[in-house]
Amino acid sequence: GRGFSVVAGEVRKLANRSAEAARTISKIAGAIQHESAAIATTQTKASDTAGNARDSARGTNHVLVDLVGVSARVAGEVQRVADVGRANAAAARQMLESAEAVGASIAPIANTMDAQVRASASTVEAMDDLKGQIAHLRGQVETLSEHAVRLATGNAMATDVFVKGEIELF
Repeated sequence: GRGFSVVAGEVRKLANRSAEAARTISKIAGAIQHESAAIATTQTKASDTAGNARDSARGTNHVLVDLVGVSARVAGEVQRVADVGRANAAAARQMLESAEAVGASIAPIANTMDAQVRASASTVEAMDDLKGQIAHLRGQVETLSEHAVRLATGNAMATDVFVKGEIELF
């Protein structure tokens, strides 16, 4: 009797606690499942992000490798331009030296040419003076010819020509 009812009461309490514990365990299991799903989603996102980061890193690596190649080519071009610049500078120095040598050899020629120009100017002046003298002499010859004709034809006397001063004597 009484022992059985005490045991039955204890069993009922234990059953109630077991049911309560089962509900708590069920809630905890649900929460764990919910958290597990959230963790799985987060892990998937993290994995995707890691994959994207890995792909981005690979892309960046390819870009950097290309950049190193381009940099090497640019450095080679810069070296070639520098070499050409040095060659041009050397050629310019040679041209300057040649120009200076030509200038030094032209100076005596220029002095000679200047002397020839001055001599030519003097010759031109002398020729102009001679031309004037020839024109004057031609006029004198014409006048003399006219008087010679008059004398020959008897139209004038020889003393008239010299007295009038039509003929200049040297």
